[in-house]
Amino acid sequence: MPTNIDPVEFGKLIADMESMKSSMKKMETQMEAMMALVNQGRGVFWIAVIIGGAVSSLATFFVTKMQWIAGFMR
Repeated sequence: MPTNIDPVEFGKLIADMESMKSSMKKMETQMEAMMALVNQGRGVFWIAVIIGGAVSSLATFFVTKMQWIAGFMR
């Protein structure tokens, strides 16, 4: 079975594959860094939601108590 593989073209193909491997490794590293940032952002989001809920609960509590106290003063 004859093979018509040009050694120069084959060498170029190998060089291109090595270049692609290098690029893929860089992209993998960048994706890992991005995922770490996303995970950090997710934690900050939940902390903000919890703090916002606590503040609004306290505000509601104090407003209803003020109305209750104001009802006694009439």
